[in-house]
Amino acid sequence: MQSAFIAALFALHPLHVESVAWISERKDLLSTFFWLLTIGAYLRYVRQPKLSAYLLVILMFICGLMSKPMVVTLPCILLLLDYYPLRRKQAFKLFIEKIPFFILSGISGIITIIAQKESGAISDPLVYPLGLRLANAALSYVLYLWKTIFPFNLAIFYPHPAAIPLWQSSGAVIFLGAVSVLTIRLAKSYPFLIVGWLWYLGTLLPVIGILQVGDQAMADRYTYIPHIGIFMMAAYGTPYVIKQRNILKITAYGLIIFCMILTYFQVRYWKNTLTLFEHAVSVSKNNFIAQSNLGNYYAAKGEYGNALQHFLTASEIRPDDLGIINQLGNLFANTGNVKQAIRYFSEAIRLAPNDAGLHYKQGTMLMRLGNPAAAAGHFSYALRITPDNAEAHNDFGVALVQLGKLTKPQSIFP
Repeated sequence: MQSAFIAALFALHPLHVESVAWISERKDLLSTFFWLLTIGAYLRYVRQPKLSAYLLVILMFICGLMSKPMVVTLPCILLLLDYYPLRRKQAFKLFIEKIPFFILSGISGIITIIAQKESGAISDPLVYPLGLRLANAALSYVLYLWKTIFPFNLAIFYPHPAAIPLWQSSGAVIFLGAVSVLTIRLAKSYPFLIVGWLWYLGTLLPVIGILQVGDQAMADRYTYIPHIGIFMMAAYGTPYVIKQRNILKITAYGLIIFCMILTYFQVRYWKNTLTLFEHAVSVSKNNFIAQSNLGNYYAAKGEYGNALQHFLTASEIRPDDLGIINQLGNLFANTGNVKQAIRYFSEAIRLAPNDAGLHYKQGTMLMRLGNPAAAAGHFSYALRITPDNAEAHNDFGVALVQLGKLTKPQSIFP
């Protein structure tokens, strides 16, 4: 009964819509598939401790790591399962048994961090200082629990706050500490509580934001595996609170139906780009990512007025965001507002002075404004960065002709 209840909540909870509906998050499904296969293979190994069974566990674990590095916490979960429900003894021997898994997790973690750094995904520590990241991590642990119980106003993106009030972060730490102490004190009588709680805390740790990747404060998809621990606590703990079997069944079915209804409506927000990001704007504050995506949506349809409105709103939230400023320049250029386009491209160049594309676009705007001298300077700079840019060569030549510095075909750069 408990296992079926956990499976139903896992399949139907609204927080899991993002992992299933978003094609980019198919890695969540694949990694969880191998996560569960690893646990299944591990249970088989515990029953029949053969080398072939052990190697199968390692193979499934490697497949999980290759699907998504979030699986790095699985060795710790195997140790938790050794404690309960497997009740395996000899802690030192069990730890030695997990060493290959910890080594693989370490290798995967190092590779992931290096790849994220090289791609620029890890945020500047000056933008999100360690104190802010720790405060957000503690608060996120609590907010994930809140959204688990009250899964309303879910969004594809939750902006990272510029600051978190002390009462919120300290309150979150106190709450997490209190629950941890309580589960430890109840561990002998109710071991599923400590296992479920540590499952939740541990599996969220890689994505809780201490090492900040991206600009999100939290994300629904991060609860996909951690929720199993919370559902375990609920499934095995509720019968101790609700003694009457009929009431227990009604409660379980009621929760499942409740999740089904909310998930049905949550899935509908994923119908297309417009519905997804309009919903995100309606349920969150200062959501510059949602505003930018709505701007891109309208720009692609040629509705530049609507696109400008959303990008200007995004710019008010993030005034120094290069992508937003660049898009504003593009939109003003497309609508014929050359002076405004020059203004935004100038600001973009200030933020990224060695971006050849920005210099080229600024040059084209200056040509449209009738200033070939200034345009030539930007074309020349763009060509120093990307000397094979044929369009920049052509427009540079046109600018020089207008300046009277090029009267016949010749090579501008030897």
